[in-house]
Amino acid sequence: VKKDPAGAIVEIEKALETEPQSQAINLLLRDAAMAANMPETATFALETIVSGAPRDTKMLHELAIRYLTQDDAEKAVRAETQGGEGR
Repeated sequence: VKKDPAGAIVEIEKALETEPQSQAINLLLRDAAMAANMPETATFALETIVSGAPRDTKMLHELAIRYLTQDDAEKAVRAETQGGEGR
């Protein structure tokens, strides 16, 4: 991922075609996207993880941080409070 993040993204996207909700593959996409300076793609990967695991507080917190770095405080607050629902 670090040597050729763009190439890794192509391969990761192929893997996501068969397992779109895979947390492990989406985490690889997040890492490759960040290494390729593609923060929106990293955010998308985290959103995909959270859509499949809406109570994963670790992923929600990370997603909130991504939103903050993109100046979207409203989405950040929603992500942070979503993890607290149903506890």
